[in-house]
Amino acid sequence: MVLLARKDEEGNTQTLYDHLHGAGRLASGFEDEFADISRTAAVLHDVGKVAQQFQTYLLSDDGHRGDVQHARQGAFVVNDFFESKGEIEEIAKEILELAISKHHGGLPDCIDESGNRAFLLGFTESDKSNEKYAYQEIKRGLNGLALDLQSNFRGSAEDIACSLKKIKSLGLSKDSIYFYLGLLVKLIYSRLVDADRTDAAYSRPENSIGLIRLIGRI
Repeated sequence: MVLLARKDEEGNTQTLYDHLHGAGRLASGFEDEFADISRTAAVLHDVGKVAQQFQTYLLSDDGHRGDVQHARQGAFVVNDFFESKGEIEEIAKEILELAISKHHGGLPDCIDESGNRAFLLGFTESDKSNEKYAYQEIKRGLNGLALDLQSNFRGSAEDIACSLKKIKSLGLSKDSIYFYLGLLVKLIYSRLVDADRTDAAYSRPENSIGLIRLIGRI
């Protein structure tokens, strides 16, 4: 079965494989810095569409946009599949979880007024087992998407390590470090959203040559 990412009003479709890899190339290619973590966010952002319930919704022309949730599942994958060895990996995971789970809007302010709370508190096992997310089915379907998860996450952690080294060299307060990390979240989020929408727009037949040219320049 070919998994689809979208279908337009004329019946044109884009495969999920093409969309995830196309968005990944775009997100990593906007600029060299933070290329790996941007690509990782992009190749995982729509893995929730692996679920049969989403595929049925897409092809049935029944239901309303947003009826089948697909954004949080990519964050579940980050939470489960990426091993944390310390601070660097934890920050990389939480940035990815935020950007992926909120890629349709609503990115929260990650720092409270006193600067004490950064990033997410994490996902619970009950979230992952909620049948509306079909997470177990999605995990089984990841192999067919060739996402190279561990390599992408290693690169993501290296991006964060370089960034933290630069930030800490400035001699900033803890609150200021949180602020800079909050800006980094917004940067990765922005690259993901731009890549997602650009790849979706160029998936239409009349725009496909434009995407080939765009990727060729990146």
